[in-house]
Amino acid sequence: MKNKLFLAMCMASTILFSQNSNFWKQDNSQRSNASKSALEKKLPDKEIYNLDLKGLKKALVKAPKRNFNKKSTLIISFPNSEGRLERYYVSEASVLHPDLAKKFPNIKSYSGTGVDNPLEKIRFSISPKGLQSIRLVADKPAVFIEPYSKDLKKYTIYKRLDKPKDVEGFKCDVKPGDRKSRKGTNTSEKNADDGMLRTYRLAISTTGEYTAYHGGSKAQALAAMNATMTRVNAIYESDFNVTMVLIANTDAVIYTDAATDPYTGSFNSQLQATLTSVIGEANYDIGHLFAKAGNNGNAGCIGCVCVDGNKGSGFTSHTIPAGDAFDVDFVAHEMGHQFGGNHTWTHGGNEGKNVQMEPGSGTTIMGYAGITGATDVQPHSDPYFHAATIAQVTDYIKSTSCQTNTPTGNTTPVANAGSDYTIPKGTSFVLNGVGTDADAADILTYSWEQMDENGASSTYPSTTATSGVAFRSYSPTTNPSRYFPRLETIKSGNTSWKWEAVPSVARVLNFRLSVRDNRVGGGSNNSDDMKVTVNGSAGPFVVNSPNSNVTLSSGVTETVAWSVAGTTGNGINAATVDILLSTDGGDTYPITLASNVTNDGSHNVIIPNVLGTENRIMVKGSNHIFFDISNANFTISSPQSCTAVVPTGLLVGNVSDIGAIASWNEVLGAAYQIEYKKITDSSWSSSNTSGTSFVMANLEATTNYEVRVKAVCSDGNMSDFTSIVDFTTTEVQITYCDAKSTNINDEFIGSVKLNTIDNTSSGQFYSDFTSISTTVARGAVQEITITPTWTGGSYNEGYAVWIDYNKNGSFSDTGELVWSKSQSKDTPVVGNFTVPTTAVLGDTRMRVAMQYDAIPSPCGDLNYGEVEDYTVNITGDAIVDTEVPVLTLLGDSVVSLNIGDAYTDLGASALDNIDGDISGNIVTTGAVDVNAAGTYTLTYNVSDAADNVAVSIIRTVNVNEVFTGCVNGINSYPYAESFDNSFGLWTQSSNDDVNWRRKKGATPSGGTGPTSATDGARYIYVEASVRKTGYPNKKAILNSPCYDLSGLSSATISFQYHMYGADDMGTIALEISEDNGVSWNSIWNQSGNKGNSWLSASISLNDYVEKGVQLRFNRVTGGSWKADIAIDKFEITAVNTASIVSRENEKNEEVIRFSVYPNPVSNQINIIKPVGLKTVNYGIYNSLGQEVKKGKTFNSIDVSDLQSSIYTIIFKEYKSAKSIRFIKK
Repeated sequence: MKNKLFLAMCMASTILFSQNSNFWKQDNSQRSNASKSALEKKLPDKEIYNLDLKGLKKALVKAPKRNFNKKSTLIISFPNSEGRLERYYVSEASVLHPDLAKKFPNIKSYSGTGVDNPLEKIRFSISPKGLQSIRLVADKPAVFIEPYSKDLKKYTIYKRLDKPKDVEGFKCDVKPGDRKSRKGTNTSEKNADDGMLRTYRLAISTTGEYTAYHGGSKAQALAAMNATMTRVNAIYESDFNVTMVLIANTDAVIYTDAATDPYTGSFNSQLQATLTSVIGEANYDIGHLFAKAGNNGNAGCIGCVCVDGNKGSGFTSHTIPAGDAFDVDFVAHEMGHQFGGNHTWTHGGNEGKNVQMEPGSGTTIMGYAGITGATDVQPHSDPYFHAATIAQVTDYIKSTSCQTNTPTGNTTPVANAGSDYTIPKGTSFVLNGVGTDADAADILTYSWEQMDENGASSTYPSTTATSGVAFRSYSPTTNPSRYFPRLETIKSGNTSWKWEAVPSVARVLNFRLSVRDNRVGGGSNNSDDMKVTVNGSAGPFVVNSPNSNVTLSSGVTETVAWSVAGTTGNGINAATVDILLSTDGGDTYPITLASNVTNDGSHNVIIPNVLGTENRIMVKGSNHIFFDISNANFTISSPQSCTAVVPTGLLVGNVSDIGAIASWNEVLGAAYQIEYKKITDSSWSSSNTSGTSFVMANLEATTNYEVRVKAVCSDGNMSDFTSIVDFTTTEVQITYCDAKSTNINDEFIGSVKLNTIDNTSSGQFYSDFTSISTTVARGAVQEITITPTWTGGSYNEGYAVWIDYNKNGSFSDTGELVWSKSQSKDTPVVGNFTVPTTAVLGDTRMRVAMQYDAIPSPCGDLNYGEVEDYTVNITGDAIVDTEVPVLTLLGDSVVSLNIGDAYTDLGASALDNIDGDISGNIVTTGAVDVNAAGTYTLTYNVSDAADNVAVSIIRTVNVNEVFTGCVNGINSYPYAESFDNSFGLWTQSSNDDVNWRRKKGATPSGGTGPTSATDGARYIYVEASVRKTGYPNKKAILNSPCYDLSGLSSATISFQYHMYGADDMGTIALEISEDNGVSWNSIWNQSGNKGNSWLSASISLNDYVEKGVQLRFNRVTGGSWKADIAIDKFEITAVNTASIVSRENEKNEEVIRFSVYPNPVSNQINIIKPVGLKTVNYGIYNSLGQEVKKGKTFNSIDVSDLQSSIYTIIFKEYKSAKSIRFIKK
């Protein structure tokens, strides 16, 4: 007895000594970045502590080696992120092989278990680089400790949520097909469940850059590696019962010089080669490289631990290769691949390994949290593995043999996920699990995770998805239950948020309950699966009242109302419900107001005396998982004094096909009795409520009801009922089965036409066009046209059209498949159907479907094709149509064109009182020949489906001869005008300011103008000397006669001009008109002082041959009187079109000229030919190149028999002669 007492005293003394040693002191001094590393500058500074590192090291000398069966007696305190110290039993848990530890005795790793909370676990490392740690505890985020100053005196304690996102740009380059092991992907219930700690020999090599980042020496690099693996082992031991030990000669592959290390960028193959040659394949089990380079990693293989030639090919690289992000998000991730795990995210496509079970980036270690942008669920990974990864890894490691297996003596917990359930759509639910453990000291944690792989077909959860992931993963907690979605969402009145979506359609959800026992140094876990079937015909199940911020009096009878929504059948079979009360805003529901009450939509409960403002009601299926809660907190108050008077202001609103809400004014202190019934019934339905509104649920559609209410005081006094208020429920809100295509890559519905429905669409799996409607009459024959769209070649398509004639929400009733067509490549397809005389009047649904190689069904998925829904309004019996359609001309009724103009007819539109827009049926007669002058008539007409013919309308199109400019002008060249005797055929304009003058000798003003003509005696000029008359900015225009350039192949203008005087003497231009002076274009212009001499100008008219043109000199004076500009010696020279060269024996050349007139011509065209030629052979050709006339002539041709158009005449003996065009009027 004395010996036992002495031993206990010794142990107490040891514990007491360690407890009284406080190595941490909170630091409230001002923060500074001056002496921080790149990593330290990214760390939060919310909680900063000074650490007595020397004292801590001294205390840790007493730390025992970790032993599964013996608890440490050394207690060390560590600060948490809330500024409090937590106590831990601490043992040494070395990451280094004993021989390596002897070489580097200052590099240590420890583990600790919470004294006050055994769920708290800490792993920390100590070295010349200071202390780093990870603290894991259920129900709380992981906490990390990192040095905050380079002198290693200050440390920051933080949660990852407090830290800015620092993993941008990291990319895991491992490919899903890189699996090297004999095992494939297996996500059945595989767990760390054999009580065996597996220890693997780890060979980590480093690049010279990594070592330099951490100080440059091998010891400094090893200290950083030890810190990282301390954290990684903490997670692997908990989830996989796996630990890793750095091999004895690790320092042989720690490189200190970037210039000489064996790594140049091909890290996978170079690492494997290095470890094989330096370490040897027999001397390690898993190899990895730490690098400071780009932000990426690659395991090199998946499931390759223990596999020679592959096991040493993984690497992790980052610009800051240290800290929690490097350790947890990157290293643990890449090593997870080496141990057999695939990615669990869904943001980036389908890897085909059946484990992509997390929405978006995912949040577990094998996800990509924080690095996918818009699909990031959160900024950082949580330090645990998804159940799918646990299954993959534990399945794999049970097949390896290179490791050392150590029995832990730890009994595997038992997991029970419970029964499978069926729930209503759109309704929240809660999963309740059970875990047991024969080891009473173990504290269990639970995680519920969805186990539906979606092939990354959609990364966001969807309420309408019938497969794939719907709910994100959360960290394990001590609570064996999980709400779906999270309570935060449910309390806001919703069943979905971005990363969780309760289905609103029929589907199956598979879940796994994982139970961890959290044993330090070698945890065990187990799992159990269950499934939830969502019934698409039932639900949503919702609480209707109390459902707002009302005040209820304690002790008062209150009616709780809810929508049953088919939950008593449909496989849900919840005959009864429980009614629970929360007093903390909806987080917990400790008070049962009623249990196992009939699930009929309402029940009276007595409000308990729990006064407060944060109360909510939960109605939950008894012994079931589905439920709903109040959307808002309500208040429970003390009873008030009450006078029973008749309530006022009774109103009925929010009327639907199944319910309505009655409301009235408050009677102070009173509760209320409300009664309602069908008008045709004799008995009332009665409910009690303390609020001033009440939801009348489970009503019948299109039915007349009446309601009344009276006040009830707690002393039993009550008022009379109010006057009755009547209301009528609406029609049934019909729900139709879902239907969609799973592939529209090759074909889809391009258009649908039925009466006034004429809808063109692009490819969608399903298109809701119920906003587009048409009217059909009972007994009427209808025609529907469907046009497929094929993106490549054509395919055999089947078609079907359904109309819900009885409006019951189903397409399966007799006669509701109104038309179908077996598969063919026809386009478009047209069908006819007759609306039955028994069809229910009003709006109803029409469904149109197209499917490849089969006639489609109205519900479910179809391969290749499309489904579209429309609305049809069914009216009374078909009306005999005797009214003709109405035609409307589009555009002008009279159109004028010139020969050769392009013409596109705008057509007409047609509307019919029954058929609607029938513009597509219009028939147009008549045609327009734009190459022949004349008057053309287009006639439009149309008939409707009843063969009523519209009154035709017409459009007149006049095609006129081409206007070729001025006529009857000069047509003999060369033409010359020296202005010696007069202005000749040139005329002064009446729309200018100053006239041109003829002058002999010098102009009147000195210093400007010429002194004599350049040709003959006189020239023409504009006198600019008289202010306000001659300048400034005065215009003088001289118009030429018309020049007929037809029949010419080229023409040139030449003249002399004189511009001498001031610099600001204005401008002169020669302008040309093709439309008899309507518009003018400049073909030559000059400005400014050109000196005291005559200058020459030459301008080509080749662009205007075959036309009639007019010229004019347009002079505009400047700002000076010294601005006399003169023109002289005007001449036009030309070459005739029909000039030909006759070559005889290549010796003599004779120029022969042909011309014709008049042009345009009405009856006879005359020919001018060279002297000596008598008769010539000719051919006349139309605009299509067809010969329309030929013959022999001396000097004229009769063209009166030709239609008005443009023709070409060719003289056949002279093949090289240019053809002559002429216009027949």
